[in-house]
Amino acid sequence: MMMMMMMMMMMMMMMMLMMMMMMMMMMMMMVVVVVFVVVVMMMRMKIRKKIIIINIIIITIIIIIITIIITIIIITIIIIITIIIIVIIIIIIIITII
Repeated sequence: MMMMMMMMMMMMMMMMLMMMMMMMMMMMMMVVVVVFVVVVMMMRMKIRKKIIIINIIIITIIIIIITIIITIIIITIIIIITIIIIVIIIIIIIITII
């Protein structure tokens, strides 16, 4: 019984880690796409629209920073939730054993 519970916990942890990794990958992909789009826009635009390009670059940088912050927050929340769940499971196991 104990072993089963432990296995379940391990599986949960693995799943959470996988989810986190996937989320990070998605965010990275989004950032890459944004950067690519900006580069394409720069290629298309004329010299006289440099100010617009600079503005776009600044906006993209801000967006990237925001996405990174959001991902970090989400990951921390997920980790906290998993820890709480694990603690609850352990407490339940101890209670059942006793």
